[in-house]
Amino acid sequence: MVVCWHPEKQFPYKYSLPLSEVVHEDNSVLRIGDKDVAEMFKKKKEFMVIDELTKLTYTTKHRWFPRSRDKKAKNTEPDRPYL
Repeated sequence: MVVCWHPEKQFPYKYSLPLSEVVHEDNSVLRIGDKDVAEMFKKKKEFMVIDELTKLTYTTKHRWFPRSRDKKAKNTEPDRPYL
């Protein structure tokens, strides 16, 4: 059996004080605005998402629609096991 003891390290009180908050307002080109962030996380309709994906990947819209006939296909077991 191994027992380890780790005593707390002592540090000066002046280092335990909270840091002052400094707020910088940048008008940089790289700054993302609040509207852009809200637009990114907004729930989009399915056809809008598919349209956006087709433009991004240069594919047709049919690539992004699932084949519903596979879901609707009836999975029947054969009446004879050797078929």
